Amino acid sequence: MSPIRPAAWIRNLSVVLAGTGLLVRFAVQDRVPGLDLLYYALPLPVIIGLLLVAAVLSLRLGKKRSALACFLVSGGLLVLWMSTGAAWHRCVARAADFKVLEWNTAHGRSGWAGIVAAIRRQNADVIGLVEADAQPPATEGFWKGQFPEYSVSAPGSGLVLLVRGEIRRIEFQEFGTKSRLAAARIVVGGMSVRVVLVDLEANPMSRRKLLLEHVTAVAATPFAGPTLVLGDFNTPGDSVWFGELRRTYSEVLEKAGSGLLATWPFPMPLLGLDHIWVSKGLVPLCAGKRTGWRSDHAQVWSELGFAGRSARRPAIAGE
Repeated sequence: MSPIRPAAWIRNLSVVLAGTGLLVRFAVQDRVPGLDLLYYALPLPVIIGLLLVAAVLSLRLGKKRSALACFLVSGGLLVLWMSTGAAWHRCVARAADFKVLEWNTAHGRSGWAGIVAAIRRQNADVIGLVEADAQPPATEGFWKGQFPEYSVSAPGSGLVLLVRGEIRRIEFQEFGTKSRLAAARIVVGGMSVRVVLVDLEANPMSRRKLLLEHVTAVAATPFAGPTLVLGDFNTPGDSVWFGELRRTYSEVLEKAGSGLLATWPFPMPLLGLDHIWVSKGLVPLCAGKRTGWRSDHAQVWSELGFAGRSARRPAIAGE
């Protein structure tokens, strides 16, 4: 018996991985510990890539029907990905009350001067940074020096909050193995807003259910004003464990963005790990992301309005 040729072995492995990924994605998602690793490791673009590899190798092996089947399935999944993994919204023609920016700065490995310049270009009023532990233990002093016109708080573990307004109170929590959050009360645009800045652990073996339950519980604590929940969740937005948060919060890229939702890794984002969630007291008017070599995570930004305000702005050409 002749051994299986390498092309046939790679083709068969690609088909098996793609089939397993589809089964997990559409049957159990990330509900089951262990199988959730496959859900995160095999997002739709990866499955599409595996099927295209199988299709090309099938043609080389003379299996035209198999190649056609792989091409057709990958094409259908591409349409599905573009409809569920992307958003296509125009900016609302209304003056924003403030702009928010979230970014994982990857511990400044690309150089803090360039990172500071990239943040300044966004001209945001509320800036939530993750892995922003510049010059520890003098992190807060560093950011105050770079942004003297902002109120600055660096409560710990690389979390940094900058507000063009006031930070009146902030509480830092560590949970899980290496997860943390900071819950702050701020004043921006003349209104009181709660900000929950999140950095969840990257360990794929961690129970996302428990981590997101903790974040949701903090976000659900009674507060008189609207709430922002933002940061690096290390969990894709299509995870079932965002279900409880979605009951009362909206994700800005999904609600007001235009383009693919994936934010990690650079240069080919496959997973939407970075999020800005807003409560019903805030209206996402426009949202987007900006990728670049300075971090493996994209910047996520949004222009927000307070619910009940209706001041209009002139339409911008091209919007």
